[in-house]
Amino acid sequence: MLLLFGTLVCMRLAPGTGTAGIERWRKYWRRVALLLSATTLGLGVGVLAAQVATMENQAPWLDVALALLGETRFGSVWLARETLLLAVCLLLGIERAGLKSAGMPALLASGVALAITPLSGHSAAVEPAFPPLVAHAAHLLAAGAWWGSLPALAALLAASARGAVEPRAGVGVLRRFSALALPLMGAIVLSGVVLAVTHVERWPALLATRYGALLLAKLALLALALGMAAKLRWRLLPALRASADARLGHMCVQWIASEWLVAAGIVLIAAQLGQTIPARHDAIVWWLPFRFSVAATWDAPWTALRICGATALLIVSVVFVALVFARRLRRARALAAAGLLALGAAALALPALSVDAYPDTYRASNVAYQTISVAAGAELFAAHCTSCHGASGHGDGPLAKALPLPPADLTAPHTALHTAGDLFWWLTHGKPPGVMPGFADRLAEEDRWDLINFLRTLSSGYQARILEPHIARERPWLGAIDFAFTSQRGESSTLKDYRGRDAVLLVFFSLPASRSRLQQLAAAYGSLRASGMEVIAIPVAGAAVPDLPFPVVIEGAGETVRAYALLRRTLSNPDPRDSSRMPEHMELLVDRFGYLRARWRPDEGEGWDDLDLLKAQVAALAREPQLRPPPDDHVH
Repeated sequence: MLLLFGTLVCMRLAPGTGTAGIERWRKYWRRVALLLSATTLGLGVGVLAAQVATMENQAPWLDVALALLGETRFGSVWLARETLLLAVCLLLGIERAGLKSAGMPALLASGVALAITPLSGHSAAVEPAFPPLVAHAAHLLAAGAWWGSLPALAALLAASARGAVEPRAGVGVLRRFSALALPLMGAIVLSGVVLAVTHVERWPALLATRYGALLLAKLALLALALGMAAKLRWRLLPALRASADARLGHMCVQWIASEWLVAAGIVLIAAQLGQTIPARHDAIVWWLPFRFSVAATWDAPWTALRICGATALLIVSVVFVALVFARRLRRARALAAAGLLALGAAALALPALSVDAYPDTYRASNVAYQTISVAAGAELFAAHCTSCHGASGHGDGPLAKALPLPPADLTAPHTALHTAGDLFWWLTHGKPPGVMPGFADRLAEEDRWDLINFLRTLSSGYQARILEPHIARERPWLGAIDFAFTSQRGESSTLKDYRGRDAVLLVFFSLPASRSRLQQLAAAYGSLRASGMEVIAIPVAGAAVPDLPFPVVIEGAGETVRAYALLRRTLSNPDPRDSSRMPEHMELLVDRFGYLRARWRPDEGEGWDDLDLLKAQVAALAREPQLRPPPDDHVH
């Protein structure tokens, strides 16, 4: 399909019938296009047959094929594509018979057939699908117009070099193609970036998945092809325009053939990518003993200074390259100096940014970050970890003094700087061997992820002491823990369901201590809803459910209280040894993107008992744009 579309594009770039020899070339490549369209049509039938053969079904193959065509997206796209290719065959046959000019309708039909191909591929499975589908269609059309045109273009230049076609015709087509190739390359690169971001999602997947390895190989071949195209455009084409030398023509043909062969490798890799699990859905098994992290290393001694020095070296390196392009410096020496400076910058910065990594460092959790998981992790921590790390996670358990290395303080900020995969590796294999034991034989995989969810919340709870009744404007950083619940009305929902719609006020209450506050919120509920806020009440202890106009959690309250109790600490009451319990009353304000933004505890002083203050915070949140993507459903 790429060759078919590109051949028809190249034929549109050729001059009219008045040029000597051009009509013979055009007739030949019209026959090639007809053969390509018929072959592609037949291959489509083969693809359908192969698809039917792989389906496990006891029904007759014809019934399976009809069901596949009529009930699946693959079938709908297949029917549309085959219909368009059949139309291309008919149009090219009509044009070959000399009845009418059908080149442009055939070109459009082949382009549409190519553009709808992603509708049954990986890009259609992404949400939202529109951006990757558009990028994928643009990628295929640009690649077809570039790579598919090269054989016909090379044949025309070869004919011009041996005199079968007027030399000026070959040079003119090459010039028009070069003018078209630059925006085509831009479209290929930009659309490729969109597809890479969509299907790779995280850069480590480039190095640690099959999809990423194929993509890197594709990028390497593309760089080589771009170098060849640059040689043709800025060296050979000007020389050929200045002198229609047959040797230059043959040289251009050789370079175009080489470029086509390199690009053929790109096309084959792209076809393989279409049959490979996208990196965003594949398991990342990290094979390097280190990774780079600014967040985890920035506070280390000399790191900031080394990064600044490396940045200065890179700036000087870029200046050298710019002076080469401005022809102010000799190319060989300046580029060598720029390369040495870039290597020096890498040698200075990369070791400072590296931290230990493990095969599971980028492993994705299969347990959602929800309160039920955090509560389960808290129980596992109490059963397996407190003897060394202490009840509060400060590394001061009863066995801590007897260990050769002190246990880690799990409440410190460094806990959040390790990936969830790092924690999973340590929980599985120990850290280091002989000090912290591995728990693979005692805790199931799901239990280890529950424990990691708890550790994340424990560390975040100590950092959340800065939360107060006033929001920090445009500074979302702490994701709210999702939870599922059933309200007193029998309605089932989750906290995540409110994202994109409303801010949510989580009210953790106890009776009778919270009775007057609940009555105040109930009386003002209409105006609070009008301001763009929902209220969800969660009982801290078992009590009769009061008659309230907003949802009151009756199922799911216990684990939600246990998880959110980790966020109770304040600057005035940091509770360093975890001696206090969940306060009788606590309220947390979650913005409409899923981030905890403010907190009020009545025992800490005045705050949202003044409803105007609460409404002012909600109004400020309503004016904020989305500054960060919503919190992940799983820890990373």
